[in-house]
Amino acid sequence: MTFKEALNDIRAKIDQFGDDLDNEEITKDVLIRPMIQELGYDCSNPTEVKAEHSLTLRKGGRGRADYVIFHNGRPAIVMECKALGVPLEQRIQTQMLKYAHALGAFAGVVTDGDRYLCFANVDDEATIDDRFYHALTLSEPQDEDEQAIALLSKSRLFRKQLHDQAGTLMSALDQEETLSEALNDPVLLQEIYRLGGIEDQSQREEESEATIDSLQIMIRREVERVASGDVEISRVVTTNEEFDAYMLCKGMLHGVIDPDRVHFRDSKTYASVLIDDNNRKPICRFHFNGRVKHVGTFDADRQETRHAIEEIDNLLKYARAIRSTARRYADV
Repeated sequence: MTFKEALNDIRAKIDQFGDDLDNEEITKDVLIRPMIQELGYDCSNPTEVKAEHSLTLRKGGRGRADYVIFHNGRPAIVMECKALGVPLEQRIQTQMLKYAHALGAFAGVVTDGDRYLCFANVDDEATIDDRFYHALTLSEPQDEDEQAIALLSKSRLFRKQLHDQAGTLMSALDQEETLSEALNDPVLLQEIYRLGGIEDQSQREEESEATIDSLQIMIRREVERVASGDVEISRVVTTNEEFDAYMLCKGMLHGVIDPDRVHFRDSKTYASVLIDDNNRKPICRFHFNGRVKHVGTFDADRQETRHAIEEIDNLLKYARAIRSTARRYADV
């Protein structure tokens, strides 16, 4: 059986047994262990695949990973599993990442047996990233899904190879997400709604093609203007989310420090909230460029700790730390 045929077999099980896969253990038995086997690992060999692997976390405490896959005798992949249909929320991803960091694994998977979030070592070859390089849903196959999950197979699991090949997939995903933000432009949205409202299919397709051709011409024209030096490019772009986060943070500091002293400064990799526009007086940082957003808070030694957030309002969880940092600068 080829790998593609094996994936189709798992898809058939999702269709056949989906309503009965209502807990984590049966989801593992029916969907997840077969996937591990098809990736080339022997689930009956505890030196290669270990279920319910007990571990010690970096900051103390104990954990238990659903599966740890070993490569050359060392932990390589950590898997966190849920019952079919359970949302793969940020807290579940964070739990897997904690286990991976504790074990020194360089890859990871979060899955409910149908949806897979695949993590690798793109940013740093030596350690796992805090953002996935590919998300796939077996029941809704896409062109690159087979290639993406096959990167974690036994025959291909090498740090350097995974770093390079997962990086290509992650770059494509990042580009898609960046370009998708253009769809929020009111003018473009209005045109999309207009086209979608055309009842006659042939007319809808004809006008859609005309709109796409016009966009291609405009994009090519602007690219040439940039290439010829006719347009001055700003290398730093402040997003609405970054500005909203700044305003929320500034509101948190009401009554703690003079609002005129609270400043926003953006850079290529993160945005900062500073006191007196002084980078030696940081209040917090917004790391919003990746798929997982982080807010960085600072201790008395100006050491940053990053916290994953799902939405901007989650900043309120760190209001106490942010206000405490501001108080240190209030009388300075």
